[in-house]
Amino acid sequence: ANPITFAGPSNGQSVDFTGGAGIRDGWHLTNNRSVRLQFLAIWGYTNGIRLTAGSNNRVRRVTIGSATRNGVYALAGSAKNTFTSNSVLSNGSRGFFFSSCRTNFLFRNTVTRGATNGIEASLTTNIRIASNFIRSNGSVGILVTTASRGAAIIGNTVISNRNKGVMVYGAGTALFEIRGNRVERQNNEGIYVEQGPTG
Repeated sequence: ANPITFAGPSNGQSVDFTGGAGIRDGWHLTNNRSVRLQFLAIWGYTNGIRLTAGSNNRVRRVTIGSATRNGVYALAGSAKNTFTSNSVLSNGSRGFFFSSCRTNFLFRNTVTRGATNGIEASLTTNIRIASNFIRSNGSVGILVTTASRGAAIIGNTVISNRNKGVMVYGAGTALFEIRGNRVERQNNEGIYVEQGPTG
């Protein structure tokens, strides 16, 4: 099947979606495959974008801000989704949160001024976090935890987060790769690894 695309104009403008208090998700993709979201702006809501068991979706050049919880929340086996060149800012909890997911990709996103972690992955397999700009979040810049395996954290710029820059910890968290990141001016450790081999 051909992809389904929801897009604003590509001339530097965007189509705005603004949620009021108590509205749960700006976009909720459930069991969707090959949906494309691009050139949109999503403001407010509980989660800007929520993926439940979605796969092969693409989110590109979307601004997501002021959600009361997460900018992007992917869960329940969401797999092979790609997030590229998005701006995720000033959300009430995490910028990106992946839980019980596999093989998702984050490239060249900007994640700033979230209340807790910039990017968090829990119970994930083979997430790739590369070439993102992560700054001034309320806790950890990039957190991989809780039996996550196969994470690659490569070539990111992580600056001025209130806790650690990059943190990998938790029972069963293993087989990860961390290299080529620029990590500066965190309040605590730049890169912190508590458990798991670095192979």
